[in-house]
Amino acid sequence: MIKLYEAQGILVDELLVEQYVQNPDIAKRFALYYDLFTKYRSDYQIDRILDGTADAALAERARLAPFDERVAVMGLIVDATVGQLRSAVLEEKAAAFAHQALGELKEGVFSCGLIESDDIAEIVKTTAATLARTRDTERANSLLDEERYRAYERTIALLDTALRLGADLPGGTTFSLVRQLFGEMLDELDGAIEAASLALDNVFRFVETAFGEGQEMLMLVTDLSVSRAGMTFINDHGSERYFAHNLNLQFYERGSDLADRINRIVLEEE
Repeated sequence: MIKLYEAQGILVDELLVEQYVQNPDIAKRFALYYDLFTKYRSDYQIDRILDGTADAALAERARLAPFDERVAVMGLIVDATVGQLRSAVLEEKAAAFAHQALGELKEGVFSCGLIESDDIAEIVKTTAATLARTRDTERANSLLDEERYRAYERTIALLDTALRLGADLPGGTTFSLVRQLFGEMLDELDGAIEAASLALDNVFRFVETAFGEGQEMLMLVTDLSVSRAGMTFINDHGSERYFAHNLNLQFYERGSDLADRINRIVLEEE
């Protein structure tokens, strides 16, 4: 509800919070913290940190801020960073889903004795309708998470675009047109991945400048490490700064040491 209010430019106040948080004291504190949260979000211009345009004065302000303000700012930074990484991961999974669907479409086209330059509008319509029915069935059975939903939506949208464009072309809706649209989808994906990688690097740069290897860096590395989307993106596309700071904090070594100690205990018991 808060996100909807923000999108519509409606004030989020204690009256709204009280409708969801029944304890008056907690509702009041929640509303007060939300006001503080929005102030930090505005003052620190988190988007500028992610796109690398934040100036040195902003980093200096963060460095000199009280502890609770630094924690709140790091929460905003991490949330924005993970959100961008997650969006890129979802788009990548959607592209993989579309690739598989188009591979099956291609097999169907060739099995009918058609070639890439033939009009396959009816086959495309059937494929789009089948995907839509499967999506709706999964939704009705509570099996449709955001990842699957985006994959269906992106693939169906691609097929619908091919049908719309093909209707105005002399050759109709061809597989070559579908292939072209998929190539454009991959180009957009490359842009999203590049932007997310750059944002991740910029965030580490900012935290390095503002806090060095302090507890704020620990917060950033820890939150990225426990984020499924964050680790999926980093494992697939890398992040030199993440791995460097992860190594400095010795997360991996600590985990390995604990595993070795457990193994020694088991062996001693045997």
